[in-house]
Amino acid sequence: MEDLLHAARERLLVMSLLIETEVLESPAASGTLSRFAAAGIEVRVRGRLPSGYYVMGEHAALPLKWGDDLAGSAYQFHLVRSAVLVAALASLFEELWRTAVPLGVRTRFQAGVVAARSGWLD
Repeated sequence: MEDLLHAARERLLVMSLLIETEVLESPAASGTLSRFAAAGIEVRVRGRLPSGYYVMGEHAALPLKWGDDLAGSAYQFHLVRSAVLVAALASLFEELWRTAVPLGVRTRFQAGVVAARSGWLD
């Protein structure tokens, strides 16, 4: 993880990260998310994500089973090179990002308040 943080600090890597609200309840997550923010990694919070996946330029990585998170997939992914599929995954990320709460909240309740004030809830 140190290499990732170094690359982000040096602006060799631009990274945006979506996390589920329940991650905020983990004591270990607070320190990690603070380190990400200090390195310039943008983090937003959303209630539920459809699946864990990565989009990296012209490539993407999908979990072995859609809907799994990183740990659930045992960190094993399918590499995707199809331009159409990568574009679809990038579009999905952008929509999820648009409706996510900028990090700065520390609890699920705070995330809910921000989402309600922003008009993101039905």
